[in-house]
Amino acid sequence: MKQRRRAEIHYEWQVLVSLVVISLLFSSLATSLAGTLPFPDFSPEATRVGTLALSGFMLLLVIVSLFLNRVRITRAAVFTFTAIVTIYLLLGVTQLVASLPHLQGAALGLSLLRDAASVWVINIILFAVWCWLIDGSGPAKRRMSSKRKGFLFPQEALKIIGWEDWKPSFYSYLFMSFQFSTTFGPTDIYVLSRRAKFIVFVEVTISLVTITMFIARAFSLIG
Repeated sequence: MKQRRRAEIHYEWQVLVSLVVISLLFSSLATSLAGTLPFPDFSPEATRVGTLALSGFMLLLVIVSLFLNRVRITRAAVFTFTAIVTIYLLLGVTQLVASLPHLQGAALGLSLLRDAASVWVINIILFAVWCWLIDGSGPAKRRMSSKRKGFLFPQEALKIIGWEDWKPSFYSYLFMSFQFSTTFGPTDIYVLSRRAKFIVFVEVTISLVTITMFIARAFSLIG
């Protein structure tokens, strides 16, 4: 039992590190998107601090519930954190799109390029967490073969020698999310459920907007 619990903690820590990275990237992005976040009358620095405080509280809740082995609380905290960041990211992307025609100057081009890179990385990690959360009703339940899966990996679809007992880890979902963001759609991984298709649709849309609109506009300003 102790060995299994250690394995679960190690497994969850991969997700926790991803949430920390998302929090740090999003706090830097919040400086540019001060009007999007829930305290628009504050300065960009105050907005950044507020964002860090909110994400820090959620991360603390995840850590405490993780060490207390409260699986449901951990899952709820990760889900809430991911949902909040997703809403802010969608609002931020919308604000950036609306601001594109009004941007002038190389300095703003460099700022937009930095923001676009942050959005793209956040998008990859964020939706990797989403896929990890919803596939097969979560990491604990998808170990049961009777649970309906949202994604089907090649190791599960094909009978490959040496991979018979393979189960997707968080790294598998991170790599899958990277593929979706760079190819604008699934490659060798099947997207099965409606929830999974919706998540992929949102991720690919954000990635497409980031690459085709933000980066293109940034280089036009710099040039």
